[in-house]
Amino acid sequence: MESRFHIFKQKILKMSDIMEIVIALFLVIMTLALTIKFIYMVALEGPAAWGEETIHKIVQDAFNLIIAIEFVQMLLKHSVGSVLEVVLFSVARGMIVDHNGGLQTLLIVIAIGLVLFIRKNLLLPHDLNESMDEVDNEQSLKHVDQDKSPVVEPGESK
Repeated sequence: MESRFHIFKQKILKMSDIMEIVIALFLVIMTLALTIKFIYMVALEGPAAWGEETIHKIVQDAFNLIIAIEFVQMLLKHSVGSVLEVVLFSVARGMIVDHNGGLQTLLIVIAIGLVLFIRKNLLLPHDLNESMDEVDNEQSLKHVDQDKSPVVEPGESK
């Protein structure tokens, strides 16, 4: 018989999963609307009318849309790789869009290098593709299987 606390905990986890999906759906709808607005703005103004400020605004908006898409993927995948993608795009956006001083640009380059180093050398292949939930479930199943020792009948050998 499950304890009331465990049942309550399961219900809260289920509600949080549903809320996460609703937020992701909302972000997808808003990102789609902003993408349409972005395409319309770029097509309406035309390249001949673009100045430095317009190009800066286009790059900034494009990066914001990419980060929003990556964030939605992070919410739905729950993988370490998707978290690193969001961090990488956010840091790269900061370097490209914002006009920073030399020291801050150097720190951003070091941060990007660190993220790429972590992604290449410290992650296992399944970290980039599997969700963290699947890994947690597999580990808990392995733990349960290890706890169960085979029953040996008298007169049988292992």
